[in-house]
Amino acid sequence: MKRSMIILLIMTMLTAYSCGGKKEQSELTVRTASEKLLSLGDEFRSSSGELNEARLYLAEVSKVLDGLTMNEERADSIRTIPVTVTQLMHEPISQEIAYLGDIQSSHSVRVYTKVPDRIRSFYVEVGDYVEAGDPLVQIADELLTQAVKQAEAAVSTAQSSFENIEKEFARIEKLYRENAVSQSAFDQMQTQRQIAKNSLDQARAGYNSAAKQFGDALVKSPISGYVTERNFEQGDLAPMQLHLVTVSKVERMKSILNVIERDTPLLKVGEKAIVEVPAIPGREFYGKVTKIAPVLDPQTRTAKVEVEINNPDGTLKPGMFARVRIILSREEDAWVLPKDLVNVQTYMEKDRSDFRSSEILKQYSVYIVENNMSFHRILEPGIITRDRIQVLGGLDREDVVINIGRNLVRDSSLVSIID
Repeated sequence: MKRSMIILLIMTMLTAYSCGGKKEQSELTVRTASEKLLSLGDEFRSSSGELNEARLYLAEVSKVLDGLTMNEERADSIRTIPVTVTQLMHEPISQEIAYLGDIQSSHSVRVYTKVPDRIRSFYVEVGDYVEAGDPLVQIADELLTQAVKQAEAAVSTAQSSFENIEKEFARIEKLYRENAVSQSAFDQMQTQRQIAKNSLDQARAGYNSAAKQFGDALVKSPISGYVTERNFEQGDLAPMQLHLVTVSKVERMKSILNVIERDTPLLKVGEKAIVEVPAIPGREFYGKVTKIAPVLDPQTRTAKVEVEINNPDGTLKPGMFARVRIILSREEDAWVLPKDLVNVQTYMEKDRSDFRSSEILKQYSVYIVENNMSFHRILEPGIITRDRIQVLGGLDREDVVINIGRNLVRDSSLVSIID
Protein backbone atom coordinates (compact mmCIF):
# COMPACT_ATOMS: atom_id res chain seq x y z
CA MET A 1 0.00 0.00 0.00
CA LYS A 2 2.78 2.40 0.96
CA ARG A 3 4.67 1.64 -2.26
CA SER A 4 1.59 2.45 -4.35
CA MET A 5 1.07 5.73 -2.51
CA ILE A 6 4.70 6.78 -3.07
CA ILE A 7 4.53 5.95 -6.79
CA LEU A 8 1.20 7.76 -7.11
CA LEU A 9 2.63 10.88 -5.42
CA ILE A 10 5.65 10.96 -7.72
CA MET A 11 3.57 10.56 -10.84
CA THR A 12 1.28 13.35 -9.64
CA MET A 13 4.33 15.66 -9.25
CA LEU A 14 5.51 14.82 -12.77
CA THR A 15 2.04 15.50 -14.20
CA ALA A 16 1.91 18.87 -12.45
CA TYR A 17 5.40 19.67 -13.71
CA SER A 18 4.50 18.88 -17.30
CA CYS A 19 1.25 20.87 -17.11
CA GLY A 20 2.59 23.87 -15.22
CA GLY A 21 6.04 23.97 -16.81
CA LYS A 22 7.24 26.67 -19.17
CA LYS A 23 6.21 26.66 -22.80
CA GLU A 24 9.77 26.19 -23.88
CA GLN A 25 9.93 22.84 -22.03
CA SER A 26 10.39 20.03 -24.57
CA GLU A 27 7.47 17.62 -24.77
CA LEU A 28 9.89 14.83 -25.70
CA THR A 29 11.92 15.42 -22.52
CA VAL A 30 8.83 15.09 -20.31
CA ARG A 31 7.70 11.94 -22.14
CA THR A 32 11.14 10.36 -21.71
CA ALA A 33 11.14 11.20 -18.02
CA SER A 34 7.65 9.70 -17.62
CA GLU A 35 8.72 6.45 -19.21
CA LYS A 36 11.75 6.28 -16.95
CA LEU A 37 9.64 6.89 -13.87
CA LEU A 38 7.12 4.20 -14.89
CA SER A 39 9.94 1.73 -15.34
CA LEU A 40 11.32 2.61 -11.92
CA GLY A 41 7.83 2.19 -10.45
CA ASP A 42 7.46 -1.27 -11.89
CA GLU A 43 10.82 -2.29 -10.44
CA PHE A 44 9.86 -0.88 -7.05
CA ARG A 45 6.51 -2.74 -7.02
CA SER A 46 8.26 -6.03 -7.66
CA SER A 47 10.79 -5.39 -4.89
CA SER A 48 10.43 -6.39 -1.26
CA GLY A 49 9.60 -2.80 -0.36
CA GLU A 50 12.24 -2.48 2.36
CA LEU A 51 13.54 0.87 3.49
CA ASN A 52 16.84 0.67 1.59
CA GLU A 53 15.05 -0.22 -1.64
CA ALA A 54 12.64 2.68 -1.12
CA ARG A 55 15.59 5.06 -0.62
CA LEU A 56 17.24 3.77 -3.79
CA TYR A 57 13.99 4.24 -5.70
CA LEU A 58 13.61 7.83 -4.49
CA ALA A 59 17.26 8.62 -5.41
CA GLU A 60 16.66 7.41 -8.96
CA VAL A 61 13.47 9.49 -9.17
CA SER A 62 15.43 12.53 -7.96
CA LYS A 63 17.95 12.06 -10.78
CA VAL A 64 15.18 12.11 -13.36
CA LEU A 65 13.65 15.29 -11.92
CA ASP A 66 17.09 16.95 -11.73
CA GLY A 67 17.56 16.12 -15.39
CA LEU A 68 14.33 17.96 -16.18
CA THR A 69 15.56 21.01 -14.22
CA MET A 70 18.84 21.05 -16.11
CA ASN A 71 16.98 20.93 -19.39
CA GLU A 72 14.91 23.90 -18.20
CA GLU A 73 18.11 25.89 -17.47
CA ARG A 74 19.38 25.05 -20.93
CA ALA A 75 16.12 26.34 -22.31
CA ASP A 76 16.60 29.56 -20.31
CA SER A 77 20.05 29.97 -21.85
CA ILE A 78 18.64 30.24 -25.34
CA ARG A 79 16.18 32.97 -24.50
CA THR A 80 16.72 36.38 -26.04
CA ILE A 81 18.06 38.96 -23.55
CA PRO A 82 17.13 42.63 -24.10
CA VAL A 83 20.13 44.99 -23.93
CA THR A 84 21.11 48.55 -24.71
CA VAL A 85 24.36 49.38 -26.50
CA THR A 86 26.95 52.16 -26.69
CA GLN A 87 29.41 52.98 -29.43
CA LEU A 88 33.03 54.03 -29.08
CA MET A 89 33.46 57.79 -28.64
CA HIS A 90 36.13 59.76 -30.48
CA GLU A 91 37.42 62.52 -28.18
CA PRO A 92 40.49 63.73 -26.24
CA ILE A 93 41.47 62.02 -22.98
CA SER A 94 44.04 62.91 -20.34
CA GLN A 95 45.87 60.91 -17.73
CA GLU A 96 46.10 62.89 -14.51
CA ILE A 97 46.62 62.73 -10.77
CA ALA A 98 44.78 64.93 -8.31
CA TYR A 99 45.80 66.33 -4.93
CA LEU A 100 44.40 68.82 -2.45
CA GLY A 101 46.28 71.90 -1.30
CA ASP A 102 46.08 75.51 -0.18
CA ILE A 103 46.50 78.56 -2.41
CA GLN A 104 49.52 80.69 -1.56
CA SER A 105 51.14 83.72 -3.09
CA SER A 106 54.00 82.80 -5.41
CA HIS A 107 56.06 85.74 -4.12
CA SER A 108 55.53 87.21 -0.65
CA VAL A 109 57.82 89.58 1.24
CA ARG A 110 57.76 90.12 4.98
CA VAL A 111 58.68 93.69 5.77
CA TYR A 112 60.69 94.45 8.94
CA THR A 113 61.83 97.70 10.53
CA LYS A 114 65.45 98.59 11.10
CA VAL A 115 64.50 101.12 13.76
CA PRO A 116 63.16 99.63 17.04
CA ASP A 117 60.82 102.40 18.20
CA ARG A 118 57.15 103.25 18.47
CA ILE A 119 54.93 103.10 15.41
CA ARG A 120 53.76 106.62 14.68
CA SER A 121 51.36 105.74 11.88
CA PHE A 122 50.28 103.02 9.46
CA TYR A 123 49.63 103.98 5.85
CA VAL A 124 48.07 100.68 4.68
CA GLU A 125 45.42 98.15 5.62
CA VAL A 126 45.14 94.48 4.73
CA GLY A 127 43.93 94.21 1.14
CA ASP A 128 45.46 97.48 -0.05
CA TYR A 129 47.50 97.45 -3.24
CA VAL A 130 50.91 99.15 -3.08
CA GLU A 131 53.63 99.90 -5.60
CA ALA A 132 57.29 99.27 -4.92
CA GLY A 133 58.59 102.22 -2.85
CA ASP A 134 55.22 103.22 -1.40
CA PRO A 135 55.30 104.04 2.36
CA LEU A 136 53.88 101.41 4.70
CA VAL A 137 54.75 102.42 8.27
CA GLN A 138 56.22 105.52 9.92
CA ILE A 139 58.38 104.84 12.96
CA ALA A 140 58.87 107.61 15.56
CA ASP A 141 61.95 109.60 14.43
CA GLU A 142 62.49 112.39 17.00
CA LEU A 143 65.80 111.00 18.18
CA LEU A 144 66.84 110.31 14.61
CA THR A 145 65.99 113.88 13.65
CA GLN A 146 68.27 115.18 16.40
CA ALA A 147 71.01 112.80 15.29
CA VAL A 148 70.75 114.10 11.73
CA LYS A 149 70.99 117.70 12.90
CA GLN A 150 74.04 116.90 15.03
CA ALA A 151 75.64 115.15 12.08
CA GLU A 152 74.91 118.15 9.86
CA ALA A 153 76.59 120.44 12.41
CA ALA A 154 79.59 118.14 12.63
CA VAL A 155 79.92 118.16 8.84
CA SER A 156 79.65 121.95 8.77
CA THR A 157 82.35 122.33 11.43
CA ALA A 158 84.68 119.87 9.75
CA GLN A 159 84.07 121.54 6.38
CA SER A 160 85.01 124.98 7.76
CA SER A 161 88.11 123.62 9.47
CA PHE A 162 89.20 121.83 6.33
CA GLU A 163 88.67 124.94 4.19
CA ASN A 164 90.84 127.04 6.56
CA ILE A 165 93.56 124.41 6.61
CA GLU A 166 93.32 124.13 2.80
CA LYS A 167 93.94 127.90 2.42
CA GLU A 168 96.88 127.83 4.85
CA PHE A 169 98.31 124.79 3.08
CA ALA A 170 98.13 126.59 -0.28
CA ARG A 171 100.04 129.54 1.19
CA ILE A 172 102.75 127.33 2.79
CA GLU A 173 103.06 125.25 -0.39
CA LYS A 174 103.73 128.44 -2.42
CA LEU A 175 106.39 129.60 0.06
CA TYR A 176 107.92 126.14 0.07
CA ARG A 177 108.37 126.24 -3.71
CA GLU A 178 110.14 129.60 -3.31
CA ASN A 179 112.36 128.07 -0.57
CA ALA A 180 110.85 130.53 1.93
CA VAL A 181 109.91 127.82 4.49
CA SER A 182 111.65 124.72 5.68
CA GLN A 183 110.84 121.16 4.75
CA SER A 184 109.65 120.36 8.27
CA ALA A 185 107.20 123.29 8.27
CA PHE A 186 105.75 122.14 4.94
CA ASP A 187 105.46 118.54 6.15
CA GLN A 188 103.71 119.66 9.31
CA MET A 189 101.15 121.67 7.35
CA GLN A 190 100.58 118.78 4.96
CA THR A 191 99.86 116.49 7.95
CA GLN A 192 97.38 119.01 9.39
CA ARG A 193 95.65 119.18 6.01
CA GLN A 194 95.27 115.35 5.86
CA ILE A 195 93.90 115.27 9.44
CA ALA A 196 91.32 117.93 8.54
CA LYS A 197 90.28 115.99 5.43
CA ASN A 198 89.90 112.79 7.43
CA SER A 199 87.77 114.62 9.99
CA LEU A 200 85.55 115.95 7.20
CA ASP A 201 85.18 112.47 5.69
CA GLN A 202 84.30 111.06 9.10
CA ALA A 203 81.71 113.77 9.69
CA ARG A 204 80.15 113.10 6.30
CA ALA A 205 80.02 109.36 7.01
CA GLY A 206 78.31 110.05 10.31
CA TYR A 207 75.78 112.24 8.55
CA ASN A 208 75.09 109.58 5.92
CA SER A 209 74.54 106.98 8.65
CA ALA A 210 72.19 109.25 10.57
CA ALA A 211 70.34 110.18 7.38
CA LYS A 212 69.95 106.49 6.47
CA GLN A 213 68.55 105.64 9.90
CA PHE A 214 66.22 108.59 9.58
CA GLY A 215 65.11 107.26 6.19
CA ASP A 216 64.66 103.77 7.61
CA ALA A 217 62.10 105.15 10.02
CA LEU A 218 59.77 105.37 7.03
CA VAL A 219 59.23 101.71 6.08
CA LYS A 220 58.54 101.30 2.33
CA SER A 221 57.27 98.39 0.25
CA PRO A 222 60.06 96.48 -1.53
CA ILE A 223 57.70 95.09 -4.20
CA SER A 224 54.39 95.83 -5.85
CA GLY A 225 51.48 93.75 -4.56
CA TYR A 226 48.73 93.45 -2.00
CA VAL A 227 49.09 93.82 1.75
CA THR A 228 48.09 90.36 2.98
CA GLU A 229 49.12 90.65 6.65
CA ARG A 230 49.54 93.37 9.29
CA ASN A 231 50.76 92.46 12.76
CA PHE A 232 50.85 95.74 14.72
CA GLU A 233 48.83 98.86 15.34
CA GLN A 234 49.68 102.51 15.75
CA GLY A 235 51.47 103.11 19.06
CA ASP A 236 52.92 99.59 19.30
CA LEU A 237 56.65 99.11 19.74
CA ALA A 238 58.07 97.81 16.47
CA PRO A 239 60.65 95.08 17.24
CA MET A 240 63.34 94.30 14.72
CA GLN A 241 62.79 90.52 14.92
CA LEU A 242 59.08 90.54 13.94
CA HIS A 243 57.73 91.62 10.57
CA LEU A 244 55.29 94.51 10.43
CA VAL A 245 53.40 93.63 7.25
CA THR A 246 53.47 91.11 4.41
CA VAL A 247 53.22 92.19 0.78
CA SER A 248 52.29 89.53 -1.79
CA LYS A 249 52.09 89.39 -5.54
CA VAL A 250 48.79 87.99 -6.82
CA GLU A 251 49.35 87.77 -10.58
CA ARG A 252 50.67 84.29 -9.92
CA MET A 253 49.78 82.00 -7.05
CA LYS A 254 51.12 78.62 -6.01
CA SER A 255 50.06 75.48 -4.19
CA ILE A 256 52.38 73.12 -2.33
CA LEU A 257 51.26 69.49 -2.73
CA ASN A 258 52.38 66.47 -0.71
CA VAL A 259 52.67 63.84 -3.44
CA ILE A 260 52.83 60.18 -2.39
CA GLU A 261 55.87 58.07 -3.19
CA ARG A 262 54.11 56.06 -5.92
CA ASP A 263 53.26 59.17 -7.98
CA THR A 264 56.54 61.07 -7.72
CA PRO A 265 58.27 59.22 -10.63
CA LEU A 266 55.40 60.27 -12.90
CA LEU A 267 55.92 64.00 -12.40
CA LYS A 268 58.13 66.36 -14.38
CA VAL A 269 58.78 70.08 -14.10
CA GLY A 270 56.68 71.94 -16.64
CA GLU A 271 53.70 69.56 -16.67
CA LYS A 272 50.38 71.36 -16.93
CA ALA A 273 47.92 71.57 -14.06
CA ILE A 274 44.23 72.41 -13.74
CA VAL A 275 43.09 73.97 -10.46
CA GLU A 276 39.53 73.92 -9.14
CA VAL A 277 38.49 75.97 -6.10
CA PRO A 278 35.24 75.10 -4.29
CA ALA A 279 34.80 78.77 -3.37
CA ILE A 280 34.72 79.64 -7.11
CA PRO A 281 32.48 76.95 -8.64
CA GLY A 282 32.37 76.42 -12.38
CA ARG A 283 35.77 77.95 -13.10
CA GLU A 284 39.15 76.37 -13.79
CA PHE A 285 42.56 77.96 -13.33
CA TYR A 286 45.66 76.81 -15.17
CA GLY A 287 49.25 76.43 -14.10
CA LYS A 288 52.29 74.17 -14.23
CA VAL A 289 54.66 72.21 -12.03
CA THR A 290 57.64 74.41 -11.14
CA LYS A 291 59.46 72.50 -8.38
CA ILE A 292 59.73 68.86 -7.30
CA ALA A 293 61.53 68.04 -4.06
CA PRO A 294 64.47 65.68 -4.71
CA VAL A 295 63.86 63.81 -1.42
CA LEU A 296 60.84 62.37 0.39
CA ASP A 297 59.75 63.12 3.92
CA PRO A 298 60.67 59.91 5.82
CA GLN A 299 57.69 60.39 8.15
CA THR A 300 54.97 60.70 5.50
CA ARG A 301 56.73 59.19 2.44
CA THR A 302 55.66 62.20 0.41
CA ALA A 303 57.50 64.77 -1.69
CA LYS A 304 56.64 68.44 -1.84
CA VAL A 305 55.64 69.55 -5.33
CA GLU A 306 55.07 73.23 -6.15
CA VAL A 307 52.48 74.19 -8.75
CA GLU A 308 52.43 77.77 -10.03
CA ILE A 309 48.95 79.04 -10.95
CA ASN A 310 47.99 81.91 -13.25
CA ASN A 311 45.75 84.47 -11.52
CA PRO A 312 45.50 87.40 -13.96
CA ASP A 313 42.39 89.01 -12.44
CA GLY A 314 43.30 88.38 -8.80
CA THR A 315 40.33 86.07 -8.17
CA LEU A 316 42.41 83.52 -6.25
CA LYS A 317 43.25 84.55 -2.70
CA PRO A 318 45.94 83.17 -0.39
CA GLY A 319 44.46 80.61 1.98
CA MET A 320 41.83 79.24 -0.42
CA PHE A 321 41.35 75.47 -0.58
CA ALA A 322 41.96 73.91 -4.01
CA ARG A 323 41.96 70.63 -5.92
CA VAL A 324 44.94 70.44 -8.26
CA ARG A 325 44.90 68.03 -11.22
CA ILE A 326 48.30 67.48 -12.84
CA ILE A 327 48.13 66.35 -16.47
CA LEU A 328 50.63 63.51 -16.98
CA SER A 329 49.75 62.73 -20.61
CA ARG A 330 47.05 63.64 -23.12
CA GLU A 331 45.73 62.07 -26.32
CA GLU A 332 43.79 64.40 -28.57
CA ASP A 333 42.73 61.65 -31.02
CA ALA A 334 41.48 58.80 -28.83
CA TRP A 335 38.71 56.20 -28.92
CA VAL A 336 37.18 55.91 -25.48
CA LEU A 337 34.41 54.13 -23.56
CA PRO A 338 32.66 54.97 -20.29
CA LYS A 339 34.59 53.18 -17.59
CA ASP A 340 31.50 51.64 -15.99
CA LEU A 341 30.84 49.59 -19.17
CA VAL A 342 34.15 47.76 -18.83
CA ASN A 343 34.54 44.62 -16.72
CA VAL A 344 37.79 44.49 -14.74
CA GLN A 345 39.22 41.17 -13.56
CA THR A 346 42.25 41.12 -11.28
CA TYR A 347 44.51 38.09 -11.23
CA MET A 348 48.00 37.09 -10.13
CA GLU A 349 50.65 35.94 -12.56
CA LYS A 350 53.58 34.02 -11.12
CA ASP A 351 57.09 33.95 -12.51
CA ARG A 352 57.90 30.37 -13.53
CA SER A 353 61.60 30.93 -12.97
CA ASP A 354 61.02 32.23 -9.46
CA PHE A 355 57.91 30.92 -7.67
CA ARG A 356 58.31 33.51 -4.96
CA SER A 357 57.78 36.30 -7.44
CA SER A 358 54.32 37.24 -8.65
CA GLU A 359 52.64 40.18 -10.34
CA ILE A 360 49.12 41.53 -9.94
CA LEU A 361 47.54 42.11 -13.35
CA LYS A 362 44.19 43.43 -14.55
CA GLN A 363 42.16 42.29 -17.53
CA TYR A 364 39.67 44.67 -19.13
CA SER A 365 36.81 43.29 -21.19
CA VAL A 366 33.38 44.10 -22.63
CA TYR A 367 30.53 42.35 -24.41
CA ILE A 368 29.65 43.44 -27.93
CA VAL A 369 26.62 42.66 -30.09
CA GLU A 370 27.04 41.07 -33.51
CA ASN A 371 24.25 39.35 -35.46
CA ASN A 372 21.96 39.45 -32.39
CA MET A 373 24.52 37.59 -30.30
CA SER A 374 26.82 38.76 -27.51
CA PHE A 375 30.56 38.19 -27.79
CA HIS A 376 33.24 38.65 -25.14
CA ARG A 377 36.15 40.90 -26.11
CA ILE A 378 39.41 41.55 -24.23
CA LEU A 379 40.47 45.21 -24.42
CA GLU A 380 43.92 46.74 -24.69
CA PRO A 381 43.57 49.80 -22.44
CA GLY A 382 45.39 53.11 -22.79
CA ILE A 383 44.79 56.13 -20.56
CA ILE A 384 42.35 55.43 -17.72
CA THR A 385 40.58 58.27 -15.90
CA ARG A 386 37.92 58.41 -13.22
CA ASP A 387 35.09 57.85 -15.71
CA ARG A 388 36.60 56.88 -19.07
CA ILE A 389 39.03 54.40 -20.57
CA GLN A 390 40.97 54.67 -23.81
CA VAL A 391 40.67 51.62 -26.11
CA LEU A 392 43.90 50.85 -27.97
CA GLY A 393 42.90 47.41 -29.23
CA GLY A 394 40.38 44.60 -28.97
CA LEU A 395 37.50 46.43 -30.65
CA ASP A 396 36.71 47.72 -34.11
CA ARG A 397 35.50 51.30 -34.53
CA GLU A 398 32.00 50.15 -35.59
CA ASP A 399 31.53 47.69 -32.69
CA VAL A 400 28.64 48.33 -30.31
CA VAL A 401 29.24 47.60 -26.62
CA ILE A 402 26.52 46.28 -24.33
CA ASN A 403 25.53 48.76 -21.66
CA ILE A 404 22.37 47.78 -19.77
CA GLY A 405 22.15 44.00 -19.56
CA ARG A 406 25.89 43.30 -19.68
CA ASN A 407 25.68 41.40 -16.38
CA LEU A 408 23.04 39.02 -17.81
CA VAL A 409 24.77 37.92 -20.99
CA ARG A 410 27.48 35.39 -21.62
CA ASP A 411 29.59 34.66 -24.67
CA SER A 412 27.22 33.73 -27.56
CA SER A 413 24.00 34.65 -25.72
CA LEU A 414 21.05 35.68 -27.88
CA VAL A 415 20.29 39.37 -27.40
CA SER A 416 17.96 41.99 -28.80
CA ILE A 417 18.89 45.67 -28.85
CA ILE A 418 16.29 47.99 -27.38
CA ASP A 419 16.22 51.77 -27.33
